[in-house]
Amino acid sequence: MSSVLSDVRSKALELPPTERELLIHDLLVSLDGGEDADESVEAAWATVIARRSNEVHRGTAKLVDMDVALDRVLQAAEEGEQ
Repeated sequence: MSSVLSDVRSKALELPPTERELLIHDLLVSLDGGEDADESVEAAWATVIARRSNEVHRGTAKLVDMDVALDRVLQAAEEGEQ
């Protein structure tokens, strides 16, 4: 890891969560070529991803076992077909 990257990473991790979310958004948009048409969608997803990640790391997220989640999805799909 370059020293510049290391410095930027260190400073970014010191930012409050809301500012890190904005930084994540800007970085993701830059990887997509900065297309304005998808910017609001990308911003929304970046915010959701950052919030959910923070919840998991803080231990405040309500986690669901994968088998339970899959059963719920399959049940919802079956109900939608009726």
